[in-house]
Order: sequence, then C-alpha cells, then structure tokens
Amino acid sequence: MAGPHAEDLLRQVWCLHLVIRSTAHLDSTDTGLDPFHFGTTVYVSQEEALSLLQQIWRQPMDEQNEDAGYRPIIYMSFGSNSSISKARKVTFDFDPTPLDTTVASLDAQIIPQQSKITRHADADFAYLLKQFNIPVYHSDNSGNAAMYATIVAILSTLRFELYGSLQNAKAKPGRVGQSSSKSAMFVVQSLMNWPTPAPPVGVEVFCWRCGSYEHGFMECHNTDLKCRRCECAVQEWRRKNAGTHMDGSCAFGPR
Repeated sequence: MAGPHAEDLLRQVWCLHLVIRSTAHLDSTDTGLDPFHFGTTVYVSQEEALSLLQQIWRQPMDEQNEDAGYRPIIYMSFGSNSSISKARKVTFDFDPTPLDTTVASLDAQIIPQQSKITRHADADFAYLLKQFNIPVYHSDNSGNAAMYATIVAILSTLRFELYGSLQNAKAKPGRVGQSSSKSAMFVVQSLMNWPTPAPPVGVEVFCWRCGSYEHGFMECHNTDLKCRRCECAVQEWRRKNAGTHMDGSCAFGPR
C-alpha cells in the first residue's frame, strides 16, 4: 500500500534544488530567493550541475556488476514550462531525450486530466493541488515546483487506490478510503519537515552579490555594491536587480 495520500511512497522521493551560482542573482529580490521547502538548496557551478545530471542518468543497476547495465530513468516535466528546451541550450548542454537510459517522458500536467481529476489540460499547480486540499507555497522555486509536480502525478495516478471505497465509488480526493486517517495537507507538511540529505555537490552558503562563501545574500554588508551595467540598462527590471550583484557576475552584456 502507498499509505494515506501516498505518504509512504512520497517519502521515498529525494528532491534536489541546485542554484547555479553565476546566475543566482537573476531571481533575487530584496529578500533573497524564494525558499525551498522540501530539502536543502545548494549553490553549484554549471559544470557541477551538468555532472550531477549525467550521474543521475547513469546509475548502475548493480555496483558490483558492470554488465548489469544502468537504471531506467523516467523523465517528467510539467506542461509548457519548456523544461527540455531549457536543458538543451548551448550554455547548458544536456538533453535527456535521446539517452538510452531514458525509458519514458511524462507530462505531469496532463496526468490529472487523464485521471479525470480535471477536464483542463493546462491547469496550474494551485488549481490541481486544490483538488486534493493541498496549499501551494513558492511554486516559482524550481525545487518546490518539481516536488509539487511529482505529488500531483502520483496522487492523480493512484486516486482509486488512495480514495476509492464503497462510499466513494468515484474516488473523489479527501479523507476517505485508504487516506481517511489524515489530511493530504498534513502529509505534505510532514514531507517538508522530513529530514532530507543535501545534494552531494556545491555549497549551502553563497552570496551572489559579493561572491562570498562565508555568508548569504541577506547577511551581506556590501550593500553599496551594484552592477553598473544593470544600473544603466533600458529594462526597469534590470535596474531593480542591479543591487543583487557586481559587474563581474552580470549575466548580460553591455546595454
């Protein structure tokens, strides 16, 4: 059994959140980045992120037997988030589609429609998770988004196992059937509180304003440091972002 609201299954999921150091400031606001709720955020170089992806797609079936081959990988994205095309861009050359370990590609946004959770094929996280009475926090954080997509896909796929009963023949999500003992919101909150190991790469502390590994952006005292390129940029959002980094870490060329 998967447990109430697939709790036992979801606890087997290890969600990683990697932020590439050279572009960390792009999503920064005056209060830093949106928090990651399902584990530990680490700051990595592009090379470290690419190496980890390659290792994930090349996991031996048996560490003691090279002839056993590699574990099969199911790649899942969410709707039109352009996840595959973003991974293919020249500066980050990783395309999971043609790799021989990729056995399937899924769209977590379509699964709820196929499972008749909704009639819409383009519903967002907030709408889909509302069907399971699960609130959404900081879904612009890619790590949270990945976990929410996984939760949506699993709960939708297993709806009849998780919620079906004689009194709930249509398996409407709620505290019914196998999931009668606790709420879905409680299960997701427990996942947030569940101890999760940090990714095996990168650093946990990094300031994208001054480049220090001794403190984070919010603890940085170098508030006078600003990117001169972005200060003079035509785009207003770049001018607002100028105080989050120096010229040397700017992801853009001259205006």
